[in-house]
Amino acid sequence: MTRDNKGILTRFRDFQTRHQKALDIAVSVIAAIVIWTVVITEVNPPTTATIRDIPVTINGAERLEERGLALLSVSDRYLDMAVIGSRNDVRRLKSSDITISASVENLSEGTNSVTVTYSVPQGISVDSIESNNITVNVEQLVTVSKPVEVILEGAGSGQEIQVLSLSLTQVDVSGAESLVASVASVRINGTLKDAALDNPVANTLAAEAVDASGNKVSGVLLAHDTISVTAALYQTKTVPVEVVTEGDVWEGAVVTEIKYPEHIIIKGPASLLSQISSVASEPINIEGIYETRIFDVVPKLEEGVYVSESNDALVAQVTIATNGQLTFRYRAMDVKINDLSDSLRAAISLPDSSAGIVATVTGPVTTLRTLAAGDVVPTVSVKSITSEGQQDFVLSPYQTIGGLRVTYLPGSVTILFRKP
Repeated sequence: MTRDNKGILTRFRDFQTRHQKALDIAVSVIAAIVIWTVVITEVNPPTTATIRDIPVTINGAERLEERGLALLSVSDRYLDMAVIGSRNDVRRLKSSDITISASVENLSEGTNSVTVTYSVPQGISVDSIESNNITVNVEQLVTVSKPVEVILEGAGSGQEIQVLSLSLTQVDVSGAESLVASVASVRINGTLKDAALDNPVANTLAAEAVDASGNKVSGVLLAHDTISVTAALYQTKTVPVEVVTEGDVWEGAVVTEIKYPEHIIIKGPASLLSQISSVASEPINIEGIYETRIFDVVPKLEEGVYVSESNDALVAQVTIATNGQLTFRYRAMDVKINDLSDSLRAAISLPDSSAGIVATVTGPVTTLRTLAAGDVVPTVSVKSITSEGQQDFVLSPYQTIGGLRVTYLPGSVTILFRKP
């Protein structure tokens, strides 16, 4: 055999060896797959798995309500469960195949611990459950009427939506006392995005209970799930507003300023807005006020025209000074004479130009309001007078009241003394 032939034979044998090894490996892999498949499909060994977020069904809530009670809260609405079963059965198992329930019909008001019951499909057993008990809080069942809040979107620049009618303005909300108390309103949401201007649109919208922050309150029942609303998309217009006052403030009060809005934004059909150049308000009655007050400005609008929600607060502020002034008038015969001797008689005279005595009292309005004319009646003391004659005396109030200043015009009187 030549050298070349020997080389060819050697290479052939090497190739045959490598091919046999590859074939052996492939056969081994196939055999392993077949064996694994047989074990899985035929032997189907038991296995353990955790099924998560299985809903807890609450039974008996209606019976609870018949007793005047309601659910406030449930500690666990979903529970996890570890189960055991054949691999195939466990792989097919879903949370909806397992039932976990709790009965609340016999609970009492307050905090209750309730044992849960459960069932699993045939061939599946329970290894463990996240919790065997849940905490259920129960309160008195109440029903309270809440206002309807309408939120409609779709207005563009210079436009605003106006609600023209509602099928309901109040809706009864029932449930646990704390939950119902947290409900601020019953809200409906909608849109007039594609509506034509001045064209009323009617919709029936789903209602939901919300708190003061606009968050949905769950666990309460609405007497009406839907509310019908008719609304229109209008243009807005800004015009001057004319505000007038009527009446007089309390006699001792001093008005330092009256502030009110100069313009108002209104909305309505274009045909009506085009005819409006200004708006008058209902008169603001300031009769008898003695301290700074804020009044609502109520515009007089014709039917079909409305106040825009984009206005700043439409209010008038009447500012009253902290200190005020009162005046009282007295005659000469009103002057009070103190300490007159029993042996003398007194006659009071005023300057010829004086028609009487005017007492001016200034000070805090809160104190002035407690004042009566008798408190500052002009008074003189004649204790030092023992003989006949004539003398001038400075007037002073009958009693001194802290914080008040009293002046008289004229400030003095002439008294003639004589014996009886």
